[in-house]
Amino acid sequence: MGRYENGELFVRYTEEGMDLVKTHSGPNESVRSMTNTNPFSYALLRPPPPGGAVDINPALGDVDLILIPNFPGLDLDPTIQLVAFEVSRRS
Repeated sequence: MGRYENGELFVRYTEEGMDLVKTHSGPNESVRSMTNTNPFSYALLRPPPPGGAVDINPALGDVDLILIPNFPGLDLDPTIQLVAFEVSRRS
C-alpha cells in the first residue's frame, strides 16, 4: 500500500474519492476514510467525523459516509466485514 500513500497515485485516489463524496452525499454529511489520511472533510469543507482519528475501534463514530480504498492487491474482506459488523450493531 505504500506507493498509494503519496505522490501521483495518492492524488489520483484522493480526487476520485472527492468525486465520489460530492456525487453520493450532501454538503453537511461527514466523511471517514479507512486509510492513514482523511483529507475529505477539510478539502470539501465537510464537518469532521465524530469519534476522532481514523481507526476502527468498537465505534466508528457517528459518520455519514465511509470510504474504503480499493488498492490493487489489497484484501478488503476484513475491513468490509468489520464495517458491516459496526453498521449492523447500530441498526
